[in-house]
Amino acid sequence: GCAAWSPATFGTDPAGTNDQDEHTEGAYGQLRFSMDDLKYPIEGNLGLRYVHTDAVANGYTVFTPATVSVPAGGSVGGVAVPTMPAFSKAQDYQHSYDNVLPSLNLKMNASDKLQFRAAFASAISRPDFSDMQAYTTLSQNVTTQTTGNQTNVTAVTYTGTANGNPLLKPVKSNQVDLTAEWYFAPTGSFTAAVFDKQLRDIVVKQTSAVALPDTDGNLHDFTVTSPVN
Repeated sequence: GCAAWSPATFGTDPAGTNDQDEHTEGAYGQLRFSMDDLKYPIEGNLGLRYVHTDAVANGYTVFTPATVSVPAGGSVGGVAVPTMPAFSKAQDYQHSYDNVLPSLNLKMNASDKLQFRAAFASAISRPDFSDMQAYTTLSQNVTTQTTGNQTNVTAVTYTGTANGNPLLKPVKSNQVDLTAEWYFAPTGSFTAAVFDKQLRDIVVKQTSAVALPDTDGNLHDFTVTSPVN
């Protein structure tokens, strides 16, 4: 018979975990108004949203040293490979931020068939959870050249990849929309619109240097790629 079904696991190594928590609190107020006595009546609303965000991420920074393959009975020469022990270091991050987001929406009735709309607003878009992982891998890499039984190390490089950045801020936008609506028939209309959106804190990939010591106390810079605002 078949073995009993069991749920999938992520292994027993705690360094494989990615634990994130996000808690938000918000408040919103809106004022509606209408100015019907104007030559071209205007109505609309004014809103203000306040958002507070608390984010927590737990993960690991993992380092894997290089290994040099040597043929049986052979020897190693060339560039010296610093000794750096492997490790898995737990990392905990907390990030809190506040956003105040105003909005204004207006509609002007130029006639029974023609009206104009205008909208002004600020908005945010939070990073995906995949971009906020607290998990970084660091690696020591060696390049070798083998001739016969002699293996020569030609280069030692240090690289790393941060799967995410728990301290990312949301992408912010200030946006304006202007619209004209012409209802030229009971079943026909023509609409034209223009908009402008200005973005800040866009998430991009960036490299930075992270220094780690070897067993002799000498520092080595790892070139780490991570998402940043």
